[in-house]
Amino acid sequence: MWKIAVVCYFVGTLISTASAQNASNDTLRFNSDSGSLNIRFKPTTLELKATFTDANGNQALDAEEAGQILVTLTNQGPGKAYRPTINGQLKDSPSSISARPLSHKSGTLEPGQQVKTRMDLSATEALKNGIALFLFEATDAYGRKAQALELKLETRALVPPLLKLADVGIDDDDSGDSFGNANGKIEKGESIEVKALIQNQGQGEATAVRLIIEPPEDLFFTGKRQFNLGDLAPSDHRSIEFAFTVPPSYSGSANLNFPIKINESRPRYNQAETLQFVLNQSTKGTTAVAPKQITLQSTRTTPIEITDVPSLSVDVDTNIPQTGKEQRNAVAVVIGNQNYLHMGNVDFAERDAAIIKEYLIQSLGYDPSHIFYATDATKTTFETYFGSSTDHRSQLFNQVREGAEVFIYYSGHGHSAGPDQPSYFVPADAQVAAIQLAGYPLEVFYQNLTKLMTEKKPNSLTVVIESCFSGYLAEELGISSTRWVADNPLLSLKNSGAVVMTAASERQTAKWYKDKRHGLFTYFLLKSLQNSPNANDQKADADNDGKLTLAEIQRFIHDPNYGVPYWAYRLTNEQQTPVIVGNADAVLIEW
Repeated sequence: MWKIAVVCYFVGTLISTASAQNASNDTLRFNSDSGSLNIRFKPTTLELKATFTDANGNQALDAEEAGQILVTLTNQGPGKAYRPTINGQLKDSPSSISARPLSHKSGTLEPGQQVKTRMDLSATEALKNGIALFLFEATDAYGRKAQALELKLETRALVPPLLKLADVGIDDDDSGDSFGNANGKIEKGESIEVKALIQNQGQGEATAVRLIIEPPEDLFFTGKRQFNLGDLAPSDHRSIEFAFTVPPSYSGSANLNFPIKINESRPRYNQAETLQFVLNQSTKGTTAVAPKQITLQSTRTTPIEITDVPSLSVDVDTNIPQTGKEQRNAVAVVIGNQNYLHMGNVDFAERDAAIIKEYLIQSLGYDPSHIFYATDATKTTFETYFGSSTDHRSQLFNQVREGAEVFIYYSGHGHSAGPDQPSYFVPADAQVAAIQLAGYPLEVFYQNLTKLMTEKKPNSLTVVIESCFSGYLAEELGISSTRWVADNPLLSLKNSGAVVMTAASERQTAKWYKDKRHGLFTYFLLKSLQNSPNANDQKADADNDGKLTLAEIQRFIHDPNYGVPYWAYRLTNEQQTPVIVGNADAVLIEW
């Protein structure tokens, strides 16, 4: 009968005394028309906790993001919690949040046990910056309640991506899909490899990025025209490659424009870019532009730093200084010996020579018709330009006028058996075994230049020698870039205006700078002429007077922290110290 009475009382009105953690018992009184009954239970305390999880882990609900609020109900008391229910709802928020109300029922919770549930959330792209307020409550079957829990969740408006063409580089050598003279220019009859970098310079993620190229007419285009780049997080980049050929009969515009569509999964973030090339001009890269930083509401979020992409274009090959200077009587000889018949090739020698020629024309004001230019020069070419041991009256000698400026540049192999042995320029068809017959002696070179200075009386003479070769050649063939200048007759002439620069000191080898596609010494010489800062933010023209002297070039190139010695050791673990001698106050270029 007692059990039946209890059941009857359960259908009456349930009134619970306040549950307190320190109370010895929870008392429940059941009232009905027949009377009332008090029942005592061991006390229990219900405790609610809630945490938020999202995809990017920033503890905020972002636009177009889904997340979950994980709710935990724990029975902290010694008594049982009977059939507790967890309820949750979104009380207040910016618009554009979807959150289904939570109502979760569970079985009896023993002391120390807990039950977990979750509320799924999602936000549309229209979400605004603000605070979303969620309310969670829990009650067991006897009306004992947990302390209500309010969760304030930060919401963030959409941060868009920004897809940009960050950099472009070309390859016009004779390897891979390219075929050309490696001078960094696009010319008729050449096949050009193009590599471009696409970067997300915004603060939001770009999804399903797709790139489409529209090549100009009258060019032979090879490779893909469409590229799927996938998702790009802020600052991430992807590369694309393709190739094209300019027919020898091409008669179209010198401006070669390749429109590019950069599409994102959301069309409003699509971008249109254009790859722009010009026939017969050095290719200029596109510098990544730092984005405007967006400061978000949360103090927990710092704007993502947009880092520079790896450079595809060579910095010294672009933005060549335009000084407007004209030197009508200036004469130059530029030689790049890259391809050798009987020994290893010299990578980048033709590029060295081609870019030096551009600086002579654009920065130093040389007339192109007064520049003797040769690649893969033979001994006959050397003798034609500089004379022989029996006749110093060469093409260079005959061209020079009194008061003129003279510039000589050589990039290629050099040979010397030792400090007390003759040194030679190595012509492209020479065999080292017969270097005494096939090579062009450095002694003859300097002697004939001394006669030129004495007889023709030019205002200045600058000699730059860059020898690039691989280590195995130096060991197996005895090739050396050493250029001993102590006994150079040019330097014995007082007030001659002669300047001699060589890539390396005695018993050192001249290194290639593969990433920059130049000889290491030539790269830093060009960088000084460009007056662009090194990695230490130092420029060659240290006093900013607009004049670059030999002493300033020497300091810039010899910088132990960022010059040739530093980079030679960093790249090869070997030493290289260029030799630069002559009048320290001699001015090589004025901006």
